[in-house]
Amino acid sequence: MSSPFNRSQGGARVPGARVPRRRLPASREAPVRSGRQLDDSEAAQARDDFDRDPRRPERRGGIQSSEQRSTSSARRGKTQQRRGAPLTAEKANKLKKRRRRRKIYLITSLTLLMLGMATMGAGYAALEVPLPDLAAAKQVSVIYYSDGKTELARLGVENREEVKLRDIPKHVQHAVIAAEDRSFYENDGVSISGTLRAFWSNVRGNDTQGGSTITQQYVKNAFLSQERTFTRKTKEIILARKMDQEYSKDQILEYYLNTIFWGRGAYGIQAAAKAYFGVTVDKLTVEQSALLAGVIKSPNALDPETNPAGAQQRWSYVISGMVSKGWIDKAKAETAQMPTTIPKSQAQINSGLKGATGTIMTRVQAELVKSGISEQQLNTGGLRVTTNIDAKMQKALEAAVKENMTGQPKNLATGVVAVQPGTGKIKAYYGGEAGFAQFDVSGPDGSHPAGSSFKIYVLAQALEQGISIDSVWDGSSPRSFPDRIKPVNNSEGNNSCKRCTLDKATVLSLNTAYYALTSKIGAANVAKLAAKAGITHLDGKPIGEIADQVNNNIGIGQYGVSVLDHAAGFATFANGGVYAKPRFVDKVSQGDSSLYQAENETKRAFSADAAADADTVLRHVVEHGQQLAGDRPAAAKTGTHQYLETGHNSHAWMGGFTPQLAAAVWVGNAGADGPIIDKRGRDIYGAGVPGSIWKSFMNAALAGAKKEEFPAAKHIGDASLGDAPPEPAPAPAPAPEPTEQPNVGAPTDLPIPENFRPGERGLLGVPRRSGQSDNPNPRSTQSTAPPQDGP
Repeated sequence: MSSPFNRSQGGARVPGARVPRRRLPASREAPVRSGRQLDDSEAAQARDDFDRDPRRPERRGGIQSSEQRSTSSARRGKTQQRRGAPLTAEKANKLKKRRRRRKIYLITSLTLLMLGMATMGAGYAALEVPLPDLAAAKQVSVIYYSDGKTELARLGVENREEVKLRDIPKHVQHAVIAAEDRSFYENDGVSISGTLRAFWSNVRGNDTQGGSTITQQYVKNAFLSQERTFTRKTKEIILARKMDQEYSKDQILEYYLNTIFWGRGAYGIQAAAKAYFGVTVDKLTVEQSALLAGVIKSPNALDPETNPAGAQQRWSYVISGMVSKGWIDKAKAETAQMPTTIPKSQAQINSGLKGATGTIMTRVQAELVKSGISEQQLNTGGLRVTTNIDAKMQKALEAAVKENMTGQPKNLATGVVAVQPGTGKIKAYYGGEAGFAQFDVSGPDGSHPAGSSFKIYVLAQALEQGISIDSVWDGSSPRSFPDRIKPVNNSEGNNSCKRCTLDKATVLSLNTAYYALTSKIGAANVAKLAAKAGITHLDGKPIGEIADQVNNNIGIGQYGVSVLDHAAGFATFANGGVYAKPRFVDKVSQGDSSLYQAENETKRAFSADAAADADTVLRHVVEHGQQLAGDRPAAAKTGTHQYLETGHNSHAWMGGFTPQLAAAVWVGNAGADGPIIDKRGRDIYGAGVPGSIWKSFMNAALAGAKKEEFPAAKHIGDASLGDAPPEPAPAPAPAPEPTEQPNVGAPTDLPIPENFRPGERGLLGVPRRSGQSDNPNPRSTQSTAPPQDGP
């Protein structure tokens, strides 16, 4: 019997070709028992026994005897007992509900799929494949400031050179196919399994799944919107199927290779070869081709300069695919080495995205990719992206940086982030001048020791544990602790204070008092509160993974944090102890379709009363030279970190806030760690260059804004929980030394009073009053304890 699906020996389908019936090998023919030929029923049973693969379990759903069903049920029961989870009535009910939901999902998915197929049938003839040449005129995505009108930047300004497929080496073509669509030459332009996966995912409300063919990817990026809907997916399938019929595989592959986004601002394989390796496409090696093919999935996230581990894994996947398809031999694959790319700084980066704007766009793109919008969509989809960056504030920030950093030594770098308390909207951002997709000193890649600016989290945790800002602490310097080999010292210029309130110890930034406080409340507890307030990483590691491993040095800022995280942390204090996740993007649309709308993500980090007391203390810091214009209420904390034991600083911070805006400023080294010295040859402290940038920015950003007051201090907690030694009892004043009484008329160093009368004696020659003793020995009743140090 012939079938249209029979294939010839070469693998192609040949209508009418017959497929010979498979014969069992000799070893698996029906056996003979005891020299007796088996009858037909016995032979059939024997064949069944031999044909069954012992490694595979019996298929469910077959006919079972009552004994088999009983055995199966018993086996399931034993398995559940071994797992320690007996099937209770409640669990059985949940299992039924889960099965019911799955059945609903399946029915819904199949219904929608049938509707989609019906739509495809109706629309197949109506939809026409656009000319592929039109894909070259891509729509540029425009990025706007928060007003939705003022343009911030553009993505998709193309760096692209077309090249014919005949000029693209075969190993380059094969690498891309191995990475993106290994059945490219066999499929009809559509991946049924990938499409079903996408339908099922959408029905369940999950993110859109991958699995599209090269043809589908090209159609989606070249001709369709980026909506994640059944209608768009249906059009994609129709166009991909028709394109596969109207164009050859080589034509489709050429269009794809010339239009796909590869990262580093490159569109098309020719621009990608130059951006990553500085060569033309015809000079690419197998190893280089595999790397380029690997980054297509997520170009910036898989760039080997920023994610070497991810790039290596993807490169190995492509090499393995080329071996499996027979395009390179196993021996060559085993000797292949991951190639080295040229630095991003030498590549042609996306046009118009230099300097501070470029670093903003790096963060915007990263945030959108996390939300489900691909880099390909962002760079080729003609999207309209509204950010939270305020044009006025961004201008004020860049002016403040320029004013204070111009003329400074070239090794210095600065990062600044401003966040709106309560919403997490990032209103202004400065991550350096490196530009798009480069190192960003303010972002998650930057990890800078926070110094005393980290004490805000220690203060909040102490208040949460019932320690009052009026508690008294030993701020003596130096001071030894059992868990340290060397004593702790206060920063240079900060006084030693034997008995300081927690309020005053914070204003003076006394390391010894704060180390003792951290030891009392627990270093891990400090880390956990910092995590709630907005710190996501310490020394570049997720804070949740290392919170229980930190030591008491966290209390004096020995761990690195990012400027972005620290700004979010200060915003938590400004917002009464409620953290709001920082975000760059407000919304994304394409034409009339909304693709993304951000929502506030807030969570309480510590109590409002603790925030009120902490803010009161931090307001006292501002009173020492950092007051804002017009006596605007503000709170702040400075911080410095010393470079080794040189006595010079290597990191300096100023973080502060008003009720409506928080900002963190960091100044450090652009490259390797080392001393930071200003243009006048002086060490940089938090109140210096960082403080000047913070004050200039805040004054300009808030000019004309209403003055908002902070809540009054609550003075929560116990004032007796400090560790300072008790105040000594007043000691009596020593009696004065007896003095010689001068002879009448003898010379004296003291002037003789005019009313002095001979025969009258007084103390030190002063005439006595009536009743005065000749030999007094008065005792002072006032304390002789030394005065406390002033702030």
